[in-house]
Amino acid sequence: MRVDQNVGDRPGSSNQETVFLNLGDVKVTNARFIVLNKTYAMSGITSIGHREKGSSRVGGIALSVLAVVIALSWESLRPMAAIMFAVGLIWLTKARGRYDVILHTASGEVPAFSSPDRAAVQNVIAALNETIIFRG
Repeated sequence: MRVDQNVGDRPGSSNQETVFLNLGDVKVTNARFIVLNKTYAMSGITSIGHREKGSSRVGGIALSVLAVVIALSWESLRPMAAIMFAVGLIWLTKARGRYDVILHTASGEVPAFSSPDRAAVQNVIAALNETIIFRG
């Protein structure tokens, strides 16, 4: 992972922050973890975890099964059933899980960052772990 040296955001500040990750809306430095409009102090984070929530495919399965039942029961509704079946299949193929970064602090667990992109969450967790090691 690339480490950049940047001067703090305040004008005239002589403190340097080491940037471990900068993905636009997500930034991890040795002092802060910034997600959208929330800033977490790295000094208050005791550990980092993650949570994976699988995608719900129940709706797509139910819609597809209902479409088959309709197609077999009512010949006049077969065009509508075909559309329903196609939508159900699309739902099944597009369903994605959600991955969360969980910060453990003295006051408990905080879900700080969430994304359907597993690699992005893994990059954030790696940067946070590097920051904790860097801080000592």
